[in-house]
Amino acid sequence: MLTPRISKRLIDTFAGLDSAVAARARERLSVLTSREDDVVRAVARGSVER
Repeated sequence: MLTPRISKRLIDTFAGLDSAVAARARERLSVLTSREDDVVRAVARGSVER
């Protein structure tokens, strides 16, 4: 659980992302294989291999 202060900071940070930056990120991620995409999503969620 995130504190309200941290939640607001995250929202403010990501809401302000430049659309060109977001488009480049989507483009770069689009070349991943299905498995690579799964791994990236797991890492982003904080999952770890045990």
